Amino acid sequence: MYSAFYKSTWCFIDFEDDKFERLFKSFADKVKLELQNLVFCFDGDKINPNATPSSLGMEDDDIIEVHEKPSC
Repeated sequence: MYSAFYKSTWCFIDFEDDKFERLFKSFADKVKLELQNLVFCFDGDKINPNATPSSLGMEDDDIIEVHEKPSC
């Protein structure tokens, strides 16, 4: 996972049929941010938390981008 606001990359191991919801929560906990303030994208598209790596056609070493929603 690449975080634009931290300019860092984190590696997570996930199984191809695991929903992203668990991964997203783990990442939010790690960076100490509220999950609802984060957007996760793959190939420029927002990822549904119920999607799986398999459903998105992901392969090893693919990158998920994480963006923090702007606050108003």
